[in-house]
Amino acid sequence: MFPSHDRLGGPTPVVSTDRVELLGVIRRFEEAVAAAGVPGWRARLIAEMDSLRDAVAAHIRVTEGPDGLYAELQDTAPRLAGPVARLVREHATIAAELDSLTPHLTAWEPPAVAPGTQRLRTHLATHRRRGADLLYEAYSYDLGGET
Repeated sequence: MFPSHDRLGGPTPVVSTDRVELLGVIRRFEEAVAAAGVPGWRARLIAEMDSLRDAVAAHIRVTEGPDGLYAELQDTAPRLAGPVARLVREHATIAAELDSLTPHLTAWEPPAVAPGTQRLRTHLATHRRRGADLLYEAYSYDLGGET
């Protein structure tokens, strides 16, 4: 097996750490969004979006890389090809949303930022849930035949 998995067939700390770190960055981003209108909110939001962009890029490397989680799942659990492809598409959507929002933050007021940030937050939450579902399906799936 490759570095993102242990010998028992489950994700190693590489995948788990990535998920925990990404969640922390997402939470800080959400806190920055919630602080809209507070002095310094825009600078904080821009900084958190930069951190989120970096965390998403790292997450994509861990999952989509040639030795990443998705490559391993394609080999060991081809039944999960559809959900894996969906997660890859979601990566592209999330990255594009981050790229499209950032340049506008310097000019937008809080009400104008809300729809774009809410859409991004929704996509991030949905993606995390689907990723967790994929991991559950990959490593907790009972193929039957054993007693």
